[in-house]
Amino acid sequence: MIHRTCRFKSIGLLALFLALPCLLSAQAPAPVPLTLQDALHQMSDLAGIIFVGEVLAIRHRAREQGASGVVEIDFRIDQAVRGCTAGSTYTLREWAGLWEGGDERYRPGQRLRLMPPRPRR
Repeated sequence: MIHRTCRFKSIGLLALFLALPCLLSAQAPAPVPLTLQDALHQMSDLAGIIFVGEVLAIRHRAREQGASGVVEIDFRIDQAVRGCTAGSTYTLREWAGLWEGGDERYRPGQRLRLMPPRPRR
């Protein structure tokens, strides 16, 4: 009985040893920001594009077969900070569920700074 218990323990240790590199290489979640400045740094680190611009148009695109669809928001880029060119247009696509209940997330003519995160792969 003692021999059998030791064998199970060694198999468990071997499995842990083999899995350890995978566990260590897994991306840890970003730490919770402590200050507004920390939060802005974290957001800018995750952003694929950063700009100041104006909302030009908003389009609601319905999806087929009962899906909720998407909302497309066109921005004119006035100040390019990262990943874009001033004077160009950027289209943000959002899940239409974010717009349910009459909640207007953006309005034509509204100016704002945008830092959308890079797409996940």
